[in-house]
Amino acid sequence: DEVLLAEIWREALGVPRVGQHDNFFNLGGHSLLCLNVIVQIEKRTGKRLSPRLMLRDSLAQVAAQL
Repeated sequence: DEVLLAEIWREALGVPRVGQHDNFFNLGGHSLLCLNVIVQIEKRTGKRLSPRLMLRDSLAQVAAQL
């Protein structure tokens, strides 16, 4: 799940690398982009995440919720 999530974050943020301890918003994410990412995650996994999870947690923590 971390690999898939990192791929989605990289595509959305336009960054070359996302580490397991990175936070979406610290990498430059914003609320509208967050919602787009949540839609992509749902399309690829069938699971819907809370935007609050993306706000405060690292990639590894978000992936653990998948």
